[in-house]
Amino acid sequence: MTAVPPSARHGHFLALDGLRGVAALSVLILHRGRILDPGGVLPHAYLAVDFFFLLSGFVIAYAYDHRLSRGLGVWAFARLRLVRLYPMVLAATLVAAAYLILRERLSPHGDSPGQIAQMALTNALALPTLGGTGEYAYPLNLAMWSLAMELAANLAYAAFRRVMTTRVLVVIVGVFAAALVVAAFARSGLDVGATRDSFWWGAPRCGFGFFAGVLMFRLFRREVRPAAAMAPLALGALLVALFAVPNGRGYDPIFDLFCVFLVLPAVVWTGALYAGRQGAAACKVLGDLSYPLYVVQIPVLVWCQGLAQAAALDGRIPPKLFALLELGVALAAAWVMLKLFDEPVRRWLGQRLRTGTAPSPAGQAAAQQP
Repeated sequence: MTAVPPSARHGHFLALDGLRGVAALSVLILHRGRILDPGGVLPHAYLAVDFFFLLSGFVIAYAYDHRLSRGLGVWAFARLRLVRLYPMVLAATLVAAAYLILRERLSPHGDSPGQIAQMALTNALALPTLGGTGEYAYPLNLAMWSLAMELAANLAYAAFRRVMTTRVLVVIVGVFAAALVVAAFARSGLDVGATRDSFWWGAPRCGFGFFAGVLMFRLFRREVRPAAAMAPLALGALLVALFAVPNGRGYDPIFDLFCVFLVLPAVVWTGALYAGRQGAAACKVLGDLSYPLYVVQIPVLVWCQGLAQAAALDGRIPPKLFALLELGVALAAAWVMLKLFDEPVRRWLGQRLRTGTAPSPAGQAAAQQP
């Protein structure tokens, strides 16, 4: 068995940190892309979510596969994952709920305090709202659909790790791959999961991505060719180029499946092989910022829109300039919440929930997805 690359042995995969940040930034740009350009900027950036699922499976397997096989319990694993993921989920929930409360006081839209509290509670518990007339499965923060599904995949992996041989994983990945093909052609692409009518179509996206990532790590540990590694900058440029391909032209199902089945796994694989230190500082910043940016961007963008309307700024500032300002505010807000809330809360929780099974540095660095 060939050793894991140096960057992985020292606690994380450097290039994958940077790529995670590039993907999160791409999702942010996607959400304001039609303001910047009528055709959309990075219109295929919804594939960043599939990249997150692959990356999560790969890194979670690196951090926990051996320990689960040696007796780490499901509940201990679940606590570790919740400590990593939940503080930002709670923060985003509070930010979004605060906006709705203030909006109702200034310009009532019909959301009662009870309704807002219910939306906040279901969002905080990662429970979808599939009834009613709204558009999104998680109306308070649409990004929650992918986090909820990833958490479910994490728990399923931990619960059934003992029977998940490599052969079983191949079967699981194959079944989800077949379901993903059906989803792509049934929904004219893989931009599914966030809305109520497409929520369950998101399950094959998560199932294929996460368990394919676990399978990739199983294979990765057996054969590593450092010569195949690519620098983070080149891989990041490749991701952006994929996300920039125009959509809505009839080839989305084929293009999406091509990316999810071939290109994105190749990006994760070659990124994991990278053992250099080029761009280490940038990769660390991007990796640290990726998860909070993905989770809080929608609530922050909603606040920006609401405050601009309340101050009558939306008609005075050119839309493209305002969209750029929103992107800057979202980045700044994510960084502030990371440093002033997420990291301190995780340290506090880690100290109080310490069970002797504290995660490795790679486990601490593992994130979703977007």
